[in-house]
Amino acid sequence: MPSNPINKKLYKACQQVTVRPLKPEDQVGLIRLLTHAQVRRFLGGPLSLKLAERRVQRMLTETIDSRLAIETNGQFAGMLSWSDHCEEPGTEISYQIFPEYEGQGLAYRALKSALPSLTGPIIAETQINNHRSIALLIRLGFKHLRTVRRHNAEQVIMTLDKQEV
Repeated sequence: MPSNPINKKLYKACQQVTVRPLKPEDQVGLIRLLTHAQVRRFLGGPLSLKLAERRVQRMLTETIDSRLAIETNGQFAGMLSWSDHCEEPGTEISYQIFPEYEGQGLAYRALKSALPSLTGPIIAETQINNHRSIALLIRLGFKHLRTVRRHNAEQVIMTLDKQEV
């Protein structure tokens, strides 16, 4: 009788996602995230190792809980963060996922679990060419607010009505 191999795509889609506060053990993963060319493609490019190390040190020592690790099956897979938006009233959410975890629904599930705890209007800003991010935001209920030019690229600003979360 032939074996029934596990469909790897289905397995990946069922992986557990944990959203938790950053911890010192995340340092290597955070530095890799901030210096990764593909992860940072729509975020102004990778940071230098020295700058990434300084930022990560600050992230790990801040007492403000505005950053969360995205973990799957015990592995650091990315980060969620939020802050005040530079122009719009509300909280801007941001997310970064390693390429090897893209397309598995991790960012969707992580955001879906974190969004209800945020207050006020929720804003997301991404490059207009970041089609995967825009599709994710639409799936979460975000609506197009306006387009701006920032960081030498067209950016789309999207907003989420908290009642849709």
